[in-house]
Amino acid sequence: MVDVSELHEILQEAAAEPPANDEGFHQEKTIQKLQTLYDQTPCMNDLQSALVGAMADDRKGKIAPAIDRVLEVVSAVKYSTEDVLVILQFGIRCSQAEDKQIRLRSTQLVALLLQNLPEIPDSIWDELVESMLIRVRDKIVAIRVQTVLVLKRLQQPELPDDVVTAALLRLAVVDTNKEVRVAAVESVALTQLSVGDLLIRVRDISFDVRCAVFRVFSQTHVKDICTALDRMYLLDQGLQDRHPSVVESCQAMVVHWLRQCHDNMLEFLEYLALDHPVCAVVVQFLLDKAAISDLPPIKSKALLGSTLTPTESFLWKEQCIHFKKDHEFVEDNCPTLPAYCDLLRHVQDQCLNAEATEKAAAVLVGRHLLQLGTALDFQDEVGRRLLINSLREWLGEWTFESQWIQDAVSLLAILCEEFEFIQYMTEITSDIYDAMQECESLSPTKRRAMSERLDAIDQRMDEADVPSQQMLHSNDHGFCSETLQLLSVFYPALANLQFDLIVATIRSIFCSIVYGTSAIPLDEAAVYFLSIFPEKDAAHDALSLQCCVEILAIAELKNLPKRDKEALQKHWWTLLQSLEWTDRNGRLVVLLEEVGGAFKAADATKFKARMEQVIQSPPHLTDHDTQWAVASAKMNIVDLGDSEEVEVISSTSGNESEF
Repeated sequence: MVDVSELHEILQEAAAEPPANDEGFHQEKTIQKLQTLYDQTPCMNDLQSALVGAMADDRKGKIAPAIDRVLEVVSAVKYSTEDVLVILQFGIRCSQAEDKQIRLRSTQLVALLLQNLPEIPDSIWDELVESMLIRVRDKIVAIRVQTVLVLKRLQQPELPDDVVTAALLRLAVVDTNKEVRVAAVESVALTQLSVGDLLIRVRDISFDVRCAVFRVFSQTHVKDICTALDRMYLLDQGLQDRHPSVVESCQAMVVHWLRQCHDNMLEFLEYLALDHPVCAVVVQFLLDKAAISDLPPIKSKALLGSTLTPTESFLWKEQCIHFKKDHEFVEDNCPTLPAYCDLLRHVQDQCLNAEATEKAAAVLVGRHLLQLGTALDFQDEVGRRLLINSLREWLGEWTFESQWIQDAVSLLAILCEEFEFIQYMTEITSDIYDAMQECESLSPTKRRAMSERLDAIDQRMDEADVPSQQMLHSNDHGFCSETLQLLSVFYPALANLQFDLIVATIRSIFCSIVYGTSAIPLDEAAVYFLSIFPEKDAAHDALSLQCCVEILAIAELKNLPKRDKEALQKHWWTLLQSLEWTDRNGRLVVLLEEVGGAFKAADATKFKARMEQVIQSPPHLTDHDTQWAVASAKMNIVDLGDSEEVEVISSTSGNESEF
């Protein structure tokens, strides 16, 4: 017969607050006392009675830590198989009580017992699952959290239809309380079936849940975590999160992944998508935090003529960019300009002679090496001129890989003075176009390739980081920027063939003017551009459509003062007034009506009168127009995480080339 007073004395000792810095010893001593008492005399009935009293003794939460300590001690005792079933059944029964305090503490007891059990008896498995699946819908948050901890041990992730895993995923995704979502995210097994739902949680409104996601993904080897694109999505969301705790959690995950690859950076990069922008952010972080203990000697391998892998060229490029201000590193790890030119020529030859299976890797290596060029030392004037001439030569060859154009043009813009850059690019585009016109026997394939080359060069010209935007005045138009100089040579010749490309480029320049990145007067720019259009009506309608979209998008911005919005809208409104739009484009007619009703300007009445005169019949909208309108409406809503704000995306960030 057990001494009840001794049992209560042990439980009271367990509930007492331990001395500072002595919690572990105090708890272990109490567990040993209860274990000794249990081994000497059966006491399950008395223990259950004592636990019910402790669970019900709430006192408005003032003794909650004491009850926690009691349950931890009781759950740590090593019971016989029969008594394990008894105390688990006791916890299951109490979890169905009406008293919320009893339900909470009994569920907590079951969770603690399962944590200490090496194996759960099969005879009670189904009963545990059934009872806990009821508790996951309990209205008390703390009970749902403890239920999640129980279900963590009851998962069978190898089963495709495991109800426990499904319940945990449901809590992780749809539960309204962040504590429950955190517990569910940290408890659910990471499998091919659950990884998709967990990836969604990196956009959770609570930063605690987002941090939990990165802690979970840190526990699994990088090669076993979903696909390369999913890994890049995870890194992209984490490293660019607005909350510093989430960024730190993602960075800790990156370091953990690197350690799993034995600090081998090349092996680590094999699991990432090198063409994703966040990949460079990851490497720069690791280099900045000195998390990489040993960097491979890639320079010597490249200059000796050995074929580089994309991971090697990418890592070399990021090293040179990161340490470009370290003169000692640059001298030891970066090539000289003549050697760099030879290396680029060697890679170009490799790409031309590569088999189909090796072509993609060679192209990627070439891109990395061109990007590496921005980190080199350009003080060697002879080497700089050699590189400039090499780039001019390669850009003028139609066999030059099209995917290298962006980086080649950007590198040329850095190497040259602004006026030189404009001159070189104008010469390159003119030479290519002249070659197309003079050689009538060009095959359709080669002619198409050269046309694509012209388009790509022009696009990269606009994107190049030119150091300044000084205005160069001309007698004909009163203004001319570096972009317009190129257009004056290139676009009049190709206008009939590249109408959509012209519209897209001009729209981009107009947006730069309105939003303050260019000093070109908008009205003069409009007159100039319209003068080079071969189709007047289509040109005016296309630009009118752009003006309407910009006016409506600015009106929907939430974080911009009304005065600033009106100032931006006025530019587009003035341009819209000067355009000779028609009613031939159904989309345009719809947007004109929206602008006329939403934009309150002094001359809005005159604008509406003009609409009544021009638009003679209701707009004709095709199925494609309707789909465009629906898609545009859907894309205007963006999930902004914690703030839950709604933001309208300006059309300037999209591609609306279909007019």
